[in-house]
Amino acid sequence: MSDWLIDGVSRRRIGAWALLAWAFLQASSALADTLQVDITGVSGRLHRQLVEHLAALQGEQRTKLSSSRILAMHRLAPTSLGEALEALGYYTASVRPTLVQQGRAWVATYAIVPGPPVRVSTVEIDLLGDAQTDPAWADRVARFPLTVGEVLVHASYEDGKRALEQRLADRGYFDARFTHAEVRVARRTQQARIRLTIDSGRRYRFGELRWPATVLTPGFLGRYVTFSPGDFYRSRDLLDLQTRLVDSNYFSSVVVEPLRDLAQAERVPVGVELIPRKAQQYSLGLGLGTDTGPRGRATWQRPYVNSQGHQAEADLRVSALYSSLLGLYTIPLRSAYTDSLAFSAKMDTEDTGVAQSHKIQFGVAHLTRRYGWHETVGLAYAVEGYDVADSSAVAGLLIPSARWVRVWSDDPLYTKDGVRLALGLRGAAAQLLSRVSFVQFRGEAKYVHAFGGARLILRSEVGALATSDFDHLPVSERFFAGGDSSVRGFRFDSLGPRNAAGKVTGGHYLMTGGVEIEQHLYGSWSGAVFSDFGNALNSFSDPLQYSAGFGVRWLSPVGLVRLDLANGLSDPDHPWRVSVSAGPDL
Repeated sequence: MSDWLIDGVSRRRIGAWALLAWAFLQASSALADTLQVDITGVSGRLHRQLVEHLAALQGEQRTKLSSSRILAMHRLAPTSLGEALEALGYYTASVRPTLVQQGRAWVATYAIVPGPPVRVSTVEIDLLGDAQTDPAWADRVARFPLTVGEVLVHASYEDGKRALEQRLADRGYFDARFTHAEVRVARRTQQARIRLTIDSGRRYRFGELRWPATVLTPGFLGRYVTFSPGDFYRSRDLLDLQTRLVDSNYFSSVVVEPLRDLAQAERVPVGVELIPRKAQQYSLGLGLGTDTGPRGRATWQRPYVNSQGHQAEADLRVSALYSSLLGLYTIPLRSAYTDSLAFSAKMDTEDTGVAQSHKIQFGVAHLTRRYGWHETVGLAYAVEGYDVADSSAVAGLLIPSARWVRVWSDDPLYTKDGVRLALGLRGAAAQLLSRVSFVQFRGEAKYVHAFGGARLILRSEVGALATSDFDHLPVSERFFAGGDSSVRGFRFDSLGPRNAAGKVTGGHYLMTGGVEIEQHLYGSWSGAVFSDFGNALNSFSDPLQYSAGFGVRWLSPVGLVRLDLANGLSDPDHPWRVSVSAGPDL
């Protein structure tokens, strides 16, 4: 055995050689070969699919490759492309490869002659087991992704098989299996025959629901369930239950799943995992709007007051224009998801510059969902002191009311297609603890539709008021127009009939609307142009006011923020007014 002695000079020499070796490797990497791939003879979707296939074959280092790796990939490419073409339905395709080297640049060309594609001639799906009598399977052939006459794409065939298995599992056929699955391709006639046989086995039923221990009793939680033990299993029922529990506002996390490993005698128990929200919830918020100026909000919530799901909430809102304090106590009724009873107490003050109001109100309301509509039917007693157009008074009113709201939306945060409708009816009778009799109707509609990179937004609001003593009607029951959500370009509530002194008094009718086109610009930013119209009226023959303007939109993490500059076209002075608002479109 020899011993090696390394002195200081040798160490320096070794270090120098190591440095040179490292520099050589870096230079070699910088001078690595490059490869350009061209596919000819095909176009459109087929071309894109083959390009993506070869890109996956090359791997991540597509522009820096060694010559040996380029040659190896080129040898494999024709076979690999042939397999890809066959999977896409082209069984007689041919691939002619060429490879040209120019220094360290390589150009690989693959000339494709696809030939006629194989098309599906028949699709036979036979069903055995309990699913034979299940009406949900009547259209199983029509819903298969490959139909007669289509090109045989193997990925679509596999997707169709998986979809059939998933549909069976969703309806409780947990033992389903394919007893026969084949695709016969006749190369001579370029036709394919698909034949599948599925044995669904027995259909499972729901077993017991297993609730975790929470402050809410299983009996109360059972009000959210729409199925019973012994009913046929449907995954949709579990999804509905999970959605209802999430919407209940009691839990921060909800998981509902079938316990298939514990199934016995075709009965599958259902497990529910719940993480309750904190017993006390607080939130603070600050905002800014041209109607309200700087504003703040503080809320307190008790998601569950007792084991029967009672809830309590306090909400404080403060701004220069409007301030309010609301207390709310909600009691779920027998159908807890759709029905509740809400007791409220509210104090609010408003000073729009046109009118001032101070109101105290106590009420009770029944909230329910009926045919897709959110319905609120209530009774409230309000005492309001008000000052408008140099007229001051205090009025007490016992007000029955009803309101219906429905929203269709693809996305509640940023809607591309959706509609919102709202209808409201309220009133009072002088014979029933009220200073004045009146009946008021209000209707609202908003429509959003996306096309290309733009959105069309239409909105309208109408109202009508019948009363025999308008002068004694509180400000909150009269109609005014103008502001960020009404007619932009005019100050909040500054539009309406005026008295002899030229001061706005409010009107018997309301009519407003707007047209807006929003165009996406970049990232989360969009631009918009719009025109608004409307007024509060005493007669439908009274003139309407008009405005137009433009603005920018920012889709923030918490919703859409709008900044607009609007001109009051119908005002002789043509004033410009900045409008700032935030929140969902619907």
